[in-house]
Amino acid sequence: MKIAVLVKRVADSETRVKVGGDGTAVDPAGVQYVINPYDEIAVEQALQLKAGASAGGEVIIVCLGPKDAAKEVRKALAMTADSAVLLADEMPYRDSYGTAKVLADELKELSPDLIISGRISIDSQVGAVAPMVAQMLEMPLITEVSSLNLEGETLTCERAFEGGKEVVEAKLPALVTVQKGLVEPRLPKLPDIMKAKKKPMTEKPAAEIAPKIKVLSMELPPPRAGGEIVGEGAEAAPALVKKLKDEAGVL
Repeated sequence: MKIAVLVKRVADSETRVKVGGDGTAVDPAGVQYVINPYDEIAVEQALQLKAGASAGGEVIIVCLGPKDAAKEVRKALAMTADSAVLLADEMPYRDSYGTAKVLADELKELSPDLIISGRISIDSQVGAVAPMVAQMLEMPLITEVSSLNLEGETLTCERAFEGGKEVVEAKLPALVTVQKGLVEPRLPKLPDIMKAKKKPMTEKPAAEIAPKIKVLSMELPPPRAGGEIVGEGAEAAPALVKKLKDEAGVL
């Protein structure tokens, strides 16, 4: 069984980002990057499916990003994926359609039995790429998967939602997007990190596709106002209630 995992490089959530000079993108200076956390879950799920397959299998990492995203791709390989494809992207901005088109074209060549992706990327939080890829490849799509089981060519998944869950089934080939809690991503061991440096990673130029969406501006949220101490003990209660009512509007 061949499993392709879509992996994206994103800014570390601990990084303090700044808006670039043109006001339409993040300034890359000083930004630390990581594998999108949801995609790490996708990699782990693929590896567990491979381990449980009687006939074995292959896990291929597919990443669209700048050339230096090779660092994050190697991290995915260190989780014990077999090989990777880096679609080197030189475009300053690429929308969901352009991203999906490049990925779908590569996946057509790879012809995997199963494609796994994180439900969203934590930077843009759009969640549109995987559904578009499934549509372009004309294959079943199951999103927000919280439990997954594969028996032969039949994929059975649970989708959790507020107040209950949904159980759905699809035949391979299919694409699924995974949710937190499905599996716990492994921490690569030192021998696997060393092996990852020699694993095959094919780098290809990504096709330039004019975006259908234009970013007009980007702004960081305003800084939070500092806290206020209204007093101590029971004597402060009336003043606190007044502020909660008049200023916060919660009473």
